[in-house]
Amino acid sequence: MGYMPRIREEYGARVGPRPHVAERRVVAGARRKLLALASDREGTRALGLRGAEGVRHHHSIARMADRALEVYRSVVQRPVGAGTES
Repeated sequence: MGYMPRIREEYGARVGPRPHVAERRVVAGARRKLLALASDREGTRALGLRGAEGVRHHHSIARMADRALEVYRSVVQRPVGAGTES
C-alpha cells in the first residue's frame, strides 16, 4: 500500500493530490533518476560505495551491541510491572 492510501485510511481524509497522481509523480521521478544513473558509471560506483558505508555504519556488530544495551537499560529502568498492561 502506498503512503497516500495509508494516510487516508489512518486519518479518514484525503490529503494533497489524488493518490494516483502523487504516486505517478514519484514513480516518474524515480524512473528519470534510474535512467540517468544507468549511464553514469562513476555515479553508480559512488552510490554503491555510499550504500555500503551506510550499511557498515548502521548495521555493524558494535552498533547492534550498543542498541541492545540501550534496550536492556530501558527495560531495567522501568518500574516493576510497567508495560505489562493488556
